[in-house]
Amino acid sequence: MPRSYRRDTVERCALGAGMAQEALERAKSDQKSLEYFSMIDFAVDCYSEVAASRIYPDHPILRNWAINGYMLAWREHFLKDQEEEDFTEVF
Repeated sequence: MPRSYRRDTVERCALGAGMAQEALERAKSDQKSLEYFSMIDFAVDCYSEVAASRIYPDHPILRNWAINGYMLAWREHFLKDQEEEDFTEVF
């Protein structure tokens, strides 16, 4: 994989993660929004896809990379505690 492609991929994921952080900060100001944002279906369909489509309306591949980064950041925030619990249950 060419180095420039890897760099672009990382940048797109980072952009998506930044969009997720901004959405999280906005959602924190309203409990109902935070409840919706915390559900993965809403996070994908109503938040990440909309945000990525605004930035990359004519570039589906770039849009998908941004969505991936967005959802990675979402997962880190909302599933971190759950994954730690699952890990400790195994041991």
